Amino acid sequence: MAWQIVKRADRNNLGMCLNTFQIAAGEFGDPTTNTGLIENIDRAELESSWRASLRELTQTVYPEKIFLLQISDAYKVNPPMPKSKDAQGEGPMSKWSNAYRALPFDGGYLPVQNVLRAVLDTRFRGWLSIEVYDSSERLEHTDVDAFAKTAKRTLENMLLFS
Repeated sequence: MAWQIVKRADRNNLGMCLNTFQIAAGEFGDPTTNTGLIENIDRAELESSWRASLRELTQTVYPEKIFLLQISDAYKVNPPMPKSKDAQGEGPMSKWSNAYRALPFDGGYLPVQNVLRAVLDTRFRGWLSIEVYDSSERLEHTDVDAFAKTAKRTLENMLLFS
């Protein structure tokens, strides 16, 4: 949908900020299931749909219209989150996005490396950023400099293995 708007508007200063978590979580993951995956279709169909979606991204999105790629993974939620919204009206996808995003290669499970590869296959060579929202106690006392160095190594490894 966003790509159709950007393409139709056809403005030099209008593009997209893509996000590995948002793409993978929206099309592959589900924090309300035991597997952490979308379960209303069988696994083979889910994987086939996922590959087709990434192929479509690679074949249709113009690299100059990707302004930024934000990178994060997600932890599998155990036990799974309830499917309903909480008393504040926040649903499971919002909670998952705001509190369970990990650095890739650090406990997450979504196929975010596939998203990076698809975006790079468009010939995008722009800005990458790390976007981690981790409410776990292990980050409460994290040294910011050390975390930044780890994030840099994560990006280097993701690019190396893409």
